Formats: sequence, C-alpha cells, structure tokens
Amino acid sequence: MLKFAYRAKRISTAFVVGFSALGFCSSAFAAPVIADRLLNSDREAQNWLMQYQQYSSHSFSKLSQINSNTVTGLGIKYAVALGGMVGAGAPRQEATPLVNDGFMYVNNARNQVYKIDVRSGTRGEIVWKFDSELDAEAAILMTSRGIALLDDAVYTFTNDQRMIAIDANSGEALFEIKSSSPDDFQNQQHTGAPLAVKDMILQGQSNGFAGNRGWLGAFDAANGDLRWRFFVIPGPGEPGHETWADNHNAWRTGGGAVWSTPSYDPETETVIFGTGDAAPWADPEFRPGDNLFAISTVALNVNTGEMNWHFQEIPNESWDYDTISPRMIYNVEIDGALKSVQGHFSRNGYYYTLDRVNGTFLRGQAYVDNISWTAGLDPKTGKPVEYDPNVLLQNYGGNATRRDRPSLHCPAYSGGPTYFPPSLDTSRMTAYLSGVVGCHSVTVTEPMIFDKDWRGERMCCKTTAAVGPRFGHVTGFDVRTGEVSAKAVTPYPIRSGVMATAGDLVFTGHSDGKFAAYDSDTLAEVWSANVGTPIWAAPISFGVDGKQFIAVVAGGKSTTDPILEGTAMLFVFGL
Repeated sequence: MLKFAYRAKRISTAFVVGFSALGFCSSAFAAPVIADRLLNSDREAQNWLMQYQQYSSHSFSKLSQINSNTVTGLGIKYAVALGGMVGAGAPRQEATPLVNDGFMYVNNARNQVYKIDVRSGTRGEIVWKFDSELDAEAAILMTSRGIALLDDAVYTFTNDQRMIAIDANSGEALFEIKSSSPDDFQNQQHTGAPLAVKDMILQGQSNGFAGNRGWLGAFDAANGDLRWRFFVIPGPGEPGHETWADNHNAWRTGGGAVWSTPSYDPETETVIFGTGDAAPWADPEFRPGDNLFAISTVALNVNTGEMNWHFQEIPNESWDYDTISPRMIYNVEIDGALKSVQGHFSRNGYYYTLDRVNGTFLRGQAYVDNISWTAGLDPKTGKPVEYDPNVLLQNYGGNATRRDRPSLHCPAYSGGPTYFPPSLDTSRMTAYLSGVVGCHSVTVTEPMIFDKDWRGERMCCKTTAAVGPRFGHVTGFDVRTGEVSAKAVTPYPIRSGVMATAGDLVFTGHSDGKFAAYDSDTLAEVWSANVGTPIWAAPISFGVDGKQFIAVVAGGKSTTDPILEGTAMLFVFGL
C-alpha cells in the first residue's frame, strides 16, 4: 500500500480568489486545491472544485456569458467517451465533473477516473486515466457520483469499499485503504461523492437497504487513517437506540444510508446531511418504534463526528421516503427575523427549513400538488399531524404499509429529488429542483427479514407498482414565502439534477437524452439538444480564457426507452 506525507501548500491569495466572472485563468499547471480555496470556491467562477460547487451546496454558477439572449447559439463543442459500461445492465452514469484551472477530473460508474485537458475549448484531451479495477458485479449493482480534490490529489471511493488517493499530476496511486466498517455487515457501498474539508475526506456508506447501517466517516487525506465514523443507526447504549423497540436486533440491519455528499458550515464547523429510510423500508412491523436516525437531517461536529443535532421527518416510515437531497445553507428572513438555515426538498413532497445552528424546525411546505401519505405537517414540530409518540407503529393517514394490506402513496418513492441535486439562486431566493411526478403502491406478504448469506431484503415478500401517469418536472420554489414560483412539466421523469446560473438560466438533463435550458423566472424551455443517450448526472459550468462552457456526463440504461442506452460520455457545450 502506497502512502504519502501530507504537505501544506501555499499560493498567492490573489491568485486563488482574485477572479472576475469572466476573467478566467489558463496556465500550464493547475494550482493545488488547498483548503482555503475550497472555503472560497464560490469566488472562482471559472472552476467547479467540489460536488455542489461550494460547501453550501447551491450548485449555482456565477458565469453569465451563456444567458437568455445568447443561449440559442449554444451547441456541443466536443465530447469525450468515458467507457466503463458493463454488459446489458449498463450502470447509470451519474458523476459530476470537477474543474480546476482548465483541467477536468471526472469518473465513470466503474470508478475509473480521468484527467482531461479542456483548455483549448474545442477538444477534451485525456491526460491520464486511473482504473480502480472494480469488479464487474460491483459496477452493475451501483454507480459513483463523483470524486474530491484536495491539494495535489484526487480522491475516489469505490463500490467495493476502498478509498484511493491519486496524484493529480501523474495519475499514479498515492495510497489505497479499505474504507468499510469492519464491525458491520457485508455489501457496504459508496455511491455519493466524497467531500474534502480541512485535511479530511468525508464519505458516506450508501447501501442501507442491503442490511447495513449507514454511516459517515472522516478519513485523513494524507494516509486514509480513520478520524471518526458516525453510525446513523445507534447501537446499544447510544442515544436513540431505544427507538428500535423490537426483540430481534433490527438495528443491526437498520439502514439509514448516507447517499449524498454532505454540506459544510465553516462558521460552526458543522457537517449537515440527510439519511435514508430504515430497513427493511416496506415492513415497519419488523422494526417497531421511531427508528432514529433514519429519515433525518443530522448535523455533526466535523472535527469529532459527534452529533450536534438532528431532526427526523417521519418516525417509523414505510414508503421509502429517504431524505437524501443535498442540504442548502443560506440565510432567510422568517417572521421578521433573519435566520441561518438549511433548506432541502424531501422525497415525501415537502420542503423543510431548519435552523442550522440547533436543528429547530421552522417550517415545512409542499412543493408537489398530490400528497396522500399524510394530511399535513404539524406547524410546531414538523412531524406528520397523525404522529403519535405513544405508539410503536405509526399509521399516517391510515395508509402506512402493513403485511395484511396494500398501501398507495403519493408522491411516488422515486418522486421529488432523491440524490440528484437542486440549485439555489440567492439573487432570486429561489431553489430549483427536478423530479418525478406519480404515485406508487406497495404490498408486503411476509416479514422482510434479511437473508443470512448476503443480507439482502427478501424480495419475494414485497411488490411495488407505479399507479397512474408518471412524468417529470422542473420546479422553482421561493424559499422566502414557501410557494412554488414556476413549474415546467416534462413527458419523462427527470433524475439528473439542476444547475441555475447568473445568466438567468436553469439547466437539466432528461432520461430520453434531451439536455435543456429553462428561463429562471418562468421555467419556459428556451433551448435544448438531444445527445442520444440518457442523462442521469447533474450539469456544471466552467470557464477557460473568457469563454463559458456547460458540461454534463451522460450514459446508462434508460427508464423511458428500453432500447435507449449508450456508453458513458462527457458532453461540453459552448457558444
């Protein structure tokens, strides 16, 4: 195993942050991505240095050369094949590219990482390719949504539970460690992109439904040593363990996966993230109790991994409404007072605003039209109005999943955003999201215990089916008023995420291969192009030598057309 010694890098502050929106810099070498650059990443409009562009997870670009007046001239400047497809069950390509001073770093679903020189504006030239040698089975089961940059290294976490550091200049491995928890069950996976904070790399465990406890870990960037690991599902003697009230240790396979990259608040040194459903998700009778800390927003001290606060949305949930959309950090006036908040779109159809200092529920508002699983949220607690703290099995709206009856719930569990990121335009105080509209039914016939060999749910005992029409949407949500400001309905579900820009545009990809731009105020479609392969990844924007570009990764099997699938591709658009 190779290791390297951590060395602090120093470069001119003016060079790091002294860029105007169009004053792009091009040089032969990319500057090291030191911790101070990450803290001020939103000042580098020409770069995209982390998964959601900044620690506040706004996924917003300050570039404006591509705007409502010029977007009709947008076209594909070049494309780069990323490979990594695996047979007929081709995995979805969901990675977000990162850009540093004219060099792009991107991975495919097989955890193969590329460094691409994009400085010419007309061609993407592969500088190096690193193959993590992921086995085919691991690649088919899951995907990988991104990588992290810190100093002169690129960090990737594989779906067979490894952390690998790669030299950003040479493409050679610096070290590799086993990242899984040794005291938990098998089939742990990493699908969300890691996050670099200080001299640490944060990464979550995302395979909760296969009989694992979700966790977020902090690894030393220099050698991969574990600094701390926070388990979402508490063990015996830990706070919250009493909310697993069964007599067969359901907490051991309790889920609570960490699917998405966390947000980070430097002022309070707090990392904030959402957690997945309790497992098995469709059988709450197997796991009576509130099931903390599944379906929750969790805030940890980034230095120690200790919990600062939490907020659970649906105790004893049973519809797969994991709340894993990125947490957007911002300030907003509520009831006449300026509040430091985190806001997020939950899969259950509500937008939650929490005090990011202490986790106090401030408000929850619907962003979809059809919500059937509850009659509403308690305005004081944020819990469903039917929640009864004195019972172990909740029956929200009389529609909770049970073994002796089917349940019908709206929105569908693949509904609002899951892991695909929203975007926040603070000039408008509007958050944008893409998603799926529809309903779902679930039927459970037997206890959904986990198989002793591979810890997977007994799929014999659960059936799910879409009910009614299924389509997509792009929605604008005013975070000041809690009202939907605009909405565009699309014929196919959207699962790629959105990016808003200072050019008054919102970009997203579609599962039928269309890549489109929408007006930020009306969400009227103003431009589109079809790349011929499904788009599952979120777009980014970057600049080189005064020119703005839009990039998106595409490829993988479509859910709308069984014939439409293709190799992993990187597409770069420009004027």
